[in-house]
Amino acid sequence: MAVIMTRILHFVGLIMVFLSLGGALVHAINGGGRDHAFRKQLAIMHGLGLVLMLVAGIGLTHSLGFGASWPGWVYAKVLVWLALGGITVPLVRKPELARSLWWAVLALGLLATVLAVAKPF
Repeated sequence: MAVIMTRILHFVGLIMVFLSLGGALVHAINGGGRDHAFRKQLAIMHGLGLVLMLVAGIGLTHSLGFGASWPGWVYAKVLVWLALGGITVPLVRKPELARSLWWAVLALGLLATVLAVAKPF
């Protein structure tokens, strides 16, 4: 039961991160500036989602029996997590990159999915 709840929390965090990034990216693509009414809520959702993903993801690695010795695919997923967390920096500083970042977020999501399902290394 604990593993199921951990997976659910991991997926809820994932949904929060992608929902907040999608909202911020669409806002920037449509020419919106830094100051908008929902900016704080997007930032909070993004941050909480990242924390949920990290904590639940570490819990899942322990439930898989890895403990502190992670396989390579887990380290790769941590790099994807860092990229998803840091992607807001270029979005805020250079909103003209929003269309490219849209595809980068999709690619990061695809990469994380492949790593989780295939566990290639």
